[in-house]
Amino acid sequence: MRCSCRFAQFFIGPLFTASATEREVNAVNNENMRNEKVDRRRIYRIKKSTADPAHAWSKFGTGTPSPPRPLGTPSSQGSV
Repeated sequence: MRCSCRFAQFFIGPLFTASATEREVNAVNNENMRNEKVDRRRIYRIKKSTADPAHAWSKFGTGTPSPPRPLGTPSSQGSV
Protein backbone atom coordinates (compact mmCIF):
# COMPACT_ATOMS: atom_id res chain seq x y z
CA MET A 1 0.00 0.00 0.00
CA ARG A 2 2.78 2.45 0.88
CA CYS A 3 4.43 1.98 -2.52
CA SER A 4 1.21 2.71 -4.40
CA CYS A 5 0.69 5.88 -2.33
CA ARG A 6 4.18 7.07 -3.18
CA PHE A 7 3.61 6.29 -6.87
CA ALA A 8 0.31 8.18 -6.83
CA GLN A 9 2.10 11.30 -5.57
CA PHE A 10 3.93 11.58 -8.90
CA PHE A 11 0.55 12.38 -10.47
CA ILE A 12 -1.07 14.25 -7.57
CA GLY A 13 1.81 16.63 -6.84
CA PRO A 14 4.59 16.33 -9.44
CA LEU A 15 7.91 17.86 -8.48
CA PHE A 16 8.65 19.62 -11.77
CA THR A 17 10.68 22.74 -11.22
CA ALA A 18 10.46 25.62 -13.69
CA SER A 19 13.83 24.67 -15.20
CA ALA A 20 12.85 20.98 -15.53
CA THR A 21 9.61 21.98 -17.25
CA GLU A 22 11.47 24.28 -19.64
CA ARG A 23 13.97 21.51 -20.48
CA GLU A 24 11.10 19.12 -21.22
CA VAL A 25 9.34 21.66 -23.47
CA ASN A 26 12.62 22.20 -25.35
CA ALA A 27 13.15 18.44 -25.69
CA VAL A 28 9.67 18.01 -27.20
CA ASN A 29 10.31 20.92 -29.57
CA ASN A 30 13.67 19.47 -30.67
CA GLU A 31 12.06 16.10 -31.32
CA ASN A 32 9.34 17.75 -33.39
CA MET A 33 11.85 19.78 -35.44
CA ARG A 34 13.84 16.62 -36.16
CA ASN A 35 10.68 14.73 -37.17
CA GLU A 36 9.52 17.46 -39.61
CA LYS A 37 12.26 16.51 -42.08
CA VAL A 38 11.63 12.74 -42.08
CA ASP A 39 9.31 11.48 -44.84
CA ARG A 40 8.10 8.56 -42.73
CA ARG A 41 6.94 11.04 -40.06
CA ARG A 42 5.20 13.19 -42.68
CA ILE A 43 3.16 10.19 -43.79
CA TYR A 44 2.43 9.42 -40.15
CA ARG A 45 1.15 12.99 -39.58
CA ILE A 46 -1.09 12.74 -42.66
CA LYS A 47 -2.59 9.51 -41.34
CA LYS A 48 -3.12 11.06 -37.90
CA SER A 49 -4.72 14.19 -39.37
CA THR A 50 -7.19 12.13 -41.40
CA ALA A 51 -8.06 9.78 -38.51
CA ASP A 52 -11.32 9.99 -36.60
CA PRO A 53 -10.90 12.98 -34.23
CA ALA A 54 -12.76 11.10 -31.50
CA HIS A 55 -10.20 8.29 -31.55
CA ALA A 56 -7.21 8.53 -29.20
CA TRP A 57 -4.74 7.89 -32.05
CA SER A 58 -5.56 11.26 -33.64
CA LYS A 59 -4.37 13.14 -30.55
CA PHE A 60 -1.03 14.82 -29.87
CA GLY A 61 2.24 13.12 -30.83
CA THR A 62 5.08 15.66 -30.82
CA GLY A 63 4.84 19.41 -31.10
CA THR A 64 6.22 22.86 -30.55
CA PRO A 65 6.33 24.96 -27.37
CA SER A 66 3.61 27.27 -28.74
CA PRO A 67 -0.06 26.42 -28.12
CA PRO A 68 -1.89 24.56 -30.90
CA ARG A 69 -3.73 26.53 -33.61
CA PRO A 70 -7.43 25.97 -34.22
CA LEU A 71 -8.11 23.79 -37.27
CA GLY A 72 -8.15 25.79 -40.48
CA THR A 73 -5.80 28.49 -39.18
CA PRO A 74 -2.83 28.94 -41.55
CA SER A 75 0.66 28.26 -40.22
CA SER A 76 3.11 31.14 -40.01
CA GLN A 77 5.87 28.74 -41.15
CA GLY A 78 4.16 27.57 -44.33
CA SER A 79 3.13 24.06 -45.24
CA VAL A 80 5.21 20.98 -44.52
